[in-house]
Amino acid sequence: MNHWQLFFKVFTAVLQWLLKHVRLPLCSPEFLVNTVSDNLLISEDVDCRDLVDEAKIGDAP
Repeated sequence: MNHWQLFFKVFTAVLQWLLKHVRLPLCSPEFLVNTVSDNLLISEDVDCRDLVDEAKIGDAP
């Protein structure tokens, strides 16, 4: 694994950790759709997308 692959893996893990600790269900649906979901880093990562999708439907803890 080269330096950039490792960096991307660590960055993705940090992004996932951060999203798990932000109270996404308390955000407005408009913010979730227009700001969070449109973020390229979030939209390209399945786990991050799932966290946002759960918040959109109100099933996140």
